[in-house]
This record gives sequence, C-alpha cells and structure tokens, in this order.
Amino acid sequence: MAYQMDARAGQKPPRRPPMNPGSRSSSVASSTAANHRSPVAAAAGTCIVKGGSGPPYSRSRTGSEPPSGGSRRPSVAGQNADSISAQRAEAQRGPQPLSREVVLAATTLQRASRESIDQYLNRITHLQLQGQKLGPNFGPGLQPVPSLTVMYAYDNLFTSLDGVQVSKRLQLLYLQNNRLTSLKGLEHLTHLRVLHLGHNRLSKIDHLDNCKQLEELHVSHQRFVSSDLPVSGCLDFCPRTVHAIAPSLRVFRAAGCNLRSTESLAPLQNLQQLDLSENSLQQVKDLRHLLTGRFLAKIFLTGNPLAVHERKHRSMIVLMAPAVEEIDGRAVLPQERDFVQRLEEQKRRFHAQRQQSLVGDLMMQNIAPTLLQEPILSPTKYSSAASPSRDVSLSPKKSAASPLAADGRGSVVDHSTSPVLQDLLAN
Repeated sequence: MAYQMDARAGQKPPRRPPMNPGSRSSSVASSTAANHRSPVAAAAGTCIVKGGSGPPYSRSRTGSEPPSGGSRRPSVAGQNADSISAQRAEAQRGPQPLSREVVLAATTLQRASRESIDQYLNRITHLQLQGQKLGPNFGPGLQPVPSLTVMYAYDNLFTSLDGVQVSKRLQLLYLQNNRLTSLKGLEHLTHLRVLHLGHNRLSKIDHLDNCKQLEELHVSHQRFVSSDLPVSGCLDFCPRTVHAIAPSLRVFRAAGCNLRSTESLAPLQNLQQLDLSENSLQQVKDLRHLLTGRFLAKIFLTGNPLAVHERKHRSMIVLMAPAVEEIDGRAVLPQERDFVQRLEEQKRRFHAQRQQSLVGDLMMQNIAPTLLQEPILSPTKYSSAASPSRDVSLSPKKSAASPLAADGRGSVVDHSTSPVLQDLLAN
C-alpha cells in the first residue's frame, strides 16, 4: 500500500499498529449486539444477541441476570391500564363537600405573619373552586368568608344553591356546567352583577327579583331531563324576574334553550348584547319588541329557522334595530345600512304608487258602464227671448273621476262605498 508524503514535514506518516484479531471480533460482536437491541431491552439494561442460527437471547450488561425480585420499569401498557383505572375511580367518586380546607386552598391571597386563620378567611374576596367535583350544595362552607365578592364554581356537581345566601357581597358568580335545577337562594344576593348559569338543568329563570344591579345573565344550553322538562318544552322566564332586572341588564345570552317565542322578554329594552342562537324562532318580526332597543349593538341569531327560511333576515334586522353594529359576528357597515334604507324607501314608494293605480282602475271599472246609460229626465221648459216656444232638455254633466254616477233608472249611486274599493284604500 502506497503512502502519501506529508506536505510540511516531507516524511511518511507512521503506519498504524496492526489490529488484534481478537479486538476486531469483539468490536464486531458489540456492534452486532447494539444493532439487535430492542427498545424495551435497552430500557431494562439488556441487549439481544443473535448467536448462529438459534433464536436471539438476552444478556445483561453486567453479565448476569437481575434477581427475580429486582425492580423493573413498568411497561407502557401497564401505565395506560393504571391511568384508565384511576380515571374510572375518579369518575365514580361522588360529590365532595365544601370544607374549610378546600376554601383555604382555593385562594391566592397571601397570609400575613401573625395573622389568625379567621382573620385570613375574613380578608378573602376571591375563590377559585372550579373543577373539584364539589356538591351537592355549598352548605356552611361559605360562612367563614363573609367578604367574598367573586366566586368561580363552574365544572362541579352542584344541584342546589343552598348555602350561597350567606355571601351577600357577591358580585360575580360563575356556576356554569353544574347540575342546578333551581335558583332558590339568589334572591339574597342584592349586589350581583354577573351571573353565569349555562349548561345546567334549569327549567325556569326566577328568584332574581332582588338582583336589581344585574348586568349580565347567561343561561344558554340548559340540559332538560324528563322530570324537569317544562310544559312549554323550552326555558321559561318568570315575568316578575324579567321586569325586576330589565332596567340594569345589558348582556343576555339564552342560546340553545328551544325558545319559540320571546314575548316574555319584551321588557328588556336596555340590552347591548343579545344571543338567541340555536333556538326555534321562526320569523324576525316576532323579535320586533327586542330588536327596537336603543342600545342593542350585537345580535346573534344563527341556528334558528328564521335564518334559513328568510333569506333577507339580516336586512330586516338592520331596519328594525337602529343601533345594531354586529349581526352573527359580522359587522354592519354604514354603507350596508344606507343601502338597505334606500332600498326600503324605494319599495315603499313603489307600493304606494301601485295602490293608487289599483284604486283608479277599480273606480273606472265601476263607473264606466253607468256613464254609457244617460238618465231620462222630465223635460223642463225654459222661456227665452230669442225662442220663447223652444223646449230644452238638459242632462247633468258627470265627471269620470267622480265616484258618483247615475244608474239606468236615473238614480244617483255612490260607488265609493264599494267593499273592494274600501279594502284597497285601507291597505
């Protein structure tokens, strides 16, 4: 084998020492073992070696098998089975009561040095109780926190609001995704401003008569069960409650509640946002009493039959709602509003002209046949200096536009009393 000359030293590079045949075979064996090592065996510290034509065998890195009682890493299948069993046990666990320990762990407020537990609980204003499978009610758990103003209690198992009446300073209450069937207890929360009740089992919205500062009410997607299903088949609203919260309510969301009529919501004239999507509303004109609000800026009506059957429901909403800025997530531009208003004005003019034309045609059809038959009046003698013996027969002159005309017998008939003509004039 020829060697190249070193450019700088001008000498031949030293030859490599001859490789030991034993080391070569050992390196080949080690590389072969590494290539045949399985992932599970690698994690356990073993390698799979193929020897000749026989089946592969495992060999420990230390050269000896671990003892039978040694610790081994659990397999992936075993980990999945353990996690599934843990999830099943968690799902089968019943509601957990709201204890003092849970309340202490549900706040981020720092406790001051030399402060007693009672003093610390008295200073708590926010509680984060979401997603802890709490229920079936609050019980005495809220009594140690009289200063509570904001409570996040969604994603739990509450079926009743018993015990919430002690938190008279509550302003923001989040109770969505529970199992509530009644709102009894909320009548004591006179300072409530925001109330989230979506994804519960409510059949009627009531017990809010004293919540006269309420600004937001969210009651979307109530899950009706057979025993709680109202007679009307949809979510009901107590008239007294609606009248009580109407002056202050600004945001109202009742999507997916199977609503067929909104007559009970007519007092809500100060709304800024209205969400009635995914209901059973048939016509836009049935919402006139809600859409005419002076402050209504955002409207959501997708998923209703009116959005499918009425192609121009968006234009109708623009005409009815003077302050609307967004419909179903799409902004209402000034150009769109001007175009809709001009188009509506042209339709009104065309309709008025058509009515006048129909009235004129009907009058002519009723009067023209009578004008062809001149009445026969008794001859009247008029004396004149030029022809004293001349008899002049005069017939009254009629106007074609006048509704008065003479019939065939000489009597005068008033055609303005025609029922068809009166209907046209009335329309």
